[in-house]
Amino acid sequence: MAVVKRDCIRCGATFDSRNSRGVYCSAACKSQHHRIRKVTERRVVVGRLEVVFRDVNPNTTQEMLEQMMHDALTPAMLEIIHNNEQLTTTGETQ
Repeated sequence: MAVVKRDCIRCGATFDSRNSRGVYCSAACKSQHHRIRKVTERRVVVGRLEVVFRDVNPNTTQEMLEQMMHDALTPAMLEIIHNNEQLTTTGETQ
C-alpha cells in the first residue's frame, strides 16, 4: 500500500496517509474539526425541504438564512413544497 503525503485540513500539518481518503493528521484534529463544523452548521427547513449551511459566519442570523432560502426558491418550487406539506398534514397521498 502506498503512503501519500497530505496536508491536514484542520491544522495544515503535513502527514503520511496510508489511506487515499485521509484528510486529518490525527484523531484529535478530526474531532476538533468536527466540533467546530458542528457549531458553524445551521439548518433551514421549508416544508419538507431541509438545507444545511456549513461554515456560516457567526454574524449571520437564522432569519437571514431563511430569507436567502426563500429568495433562492422560485414561486413554483415554494408552491410544490407547500402543497406537499398540506398533503402530508391531511394524510392524503399523491
